[in-house]
Amino acid sequence: MVIKLITLFQKEIEKIGGKATKVNTLEELLEVIDKISLKNNSKIIAMTDLEIYGESIEEYLTTKGLKIIKTESTNIEIIKEADIGITLADIGISDSGTIGISFERNVELAVSSLPYIHIVILNSKNLVKNLFDAYEYINDNIKKNNRRTISLISGPSKTADVEQILIKGVHGPNELHVIIIESEFE
Repeated sequence: MVIKLITLFQKEIEKIGGKATKVNTLEELLEVIDKISLKNNSKIIAMTDLEIYGESIEEYLTTKGLKIIKTESTNIEIIKEADIGITLADIGISDSGTIGISFERNVELAVSSLPYIHIVILNSKNLVKNLFDAYEYINDNIKKNNRRTISLISGPSKTADVEQILIKGVHGPNELHVIIIESEFE
């Protein structure tokens, strides 16, 4: 069942302009983040609390010469300088390619919306099929953590408000990359 949800999620997110990559190891996770940062010549990366992955990601990217901004000790103005924002998804909705991220503070929300590129780490065990399942999952899992904001994101930012011309990145990141972790690792 999980493999079907991952495959559906990947197809749907690519339809809406995002990219989803599956990984099985911490090394693969770090390589994907490194490739994205190299491709875009990134210098500064903002990160929310990435739980067990955070310390490893921060250490790895620092050895690559990247400056890391962590949200515990910063304000929104500093997040604006970041080329990439990395967050941890609480939920993925397969049939729409949507990710859900809960936040306690506005500075954490800024990491998903201000940088040019948004990288999301999603554990495959947090994938659900549709919005109805997401509602149940959010009630059962996310609300208990007393997070005040849940942001549902479907692809990179784009609009065609002006003369029906599609423009990317007006209200958020130009690129959305979701890294799906298929197995547990520390």
